[in-house]
Amino acid sequence: MALSAGLVSCALVSCDITEECEYRAALNEIARHTHTARACVLSDALFAAENTDTTPTTPSEQESQTPVDMGLSVCWADANVGAQSPEGYGLYFAWGETEMKEAYDWDTYIWMADGASSEDKIIAYRQDKDHQTKLQPAHDAATQIMGPEWHTPTNAEWAELMDPIHCQWQWTADYRGTGVAGYTVKSLRTGNHIFLPAGGFCYNSDFGFESIMGRYWASQLCDHETDGYAASVKIDSSNRTMSYDVRKNGLTIRAVCVNR
Repeated sequence: MALSAGLVSCALVSCDITEECEYRAALNEIARHTHTARACVLSDALFAAENTDTTPTTPSEQESQTPVDMGLSVCWADANVGAQSPEGYGLYFAWGETEMKEAYDWDTYIWMADGASSEDKIIAYRQDKDHQTKLQPAHDAATQIMGPEWHTPTNAEWAELMDPIHCQWQWTADYRGTGVAGYTVKSLRTGNHIFLPAGGFCYNSDFGFESIMGRYWASQLCDHETDGYAASVKIDSSNRTMSYDVRKNGLTIRAVCVNR
């Protein structure tokens, strides 16, 4: 099957058997690894947390973010969407949604047909129906929360940041004394850097893997056997790679804007 414009082959984003097994194992372990300092709660569909440095915030609380010139085709935000500082995890979104919520499942996914709860009942961003494979601005959380100049990175923009020719990635377990783990990404062209915290992710109503791994959305679907998956970036202490995630899961977003 020919790929539509903007569609990314799973083969290009490391969607192999090993990755699938690791991913499924991670989901199965979430209940046992849910961080005791954070929980998905009903109030305003936000997280409660003891560590205020990493507490997700509502868009109205988010301070204006600064674009960082990494010498690439786009500038990268200095913090995650919804975060007040580089080490903040920010808000968590299902792919194509623009608000945080209490549960990340098919029942609450906005692109699921009424009363349905399976991947084949997704009503939008379908390769075989509307042929939309890339987020439109109205459905891009980065654009809706941060403004029209910002968007969720494409796969090409993530690949550019991950290219060792352009940037140096260094894992730290304690970013600047904050206790937050993640990657410092330094541009080899400008000397500027950004920090990508390992904020875990949400699956159904559980949150897990804080400071162990991070998952960030890209703006495109991947060529999976169903349209229930979108491209993402996975980071942990040993690796960072293009990957994929179930669209209903709650992941963080690091926005980019046109280089200026």
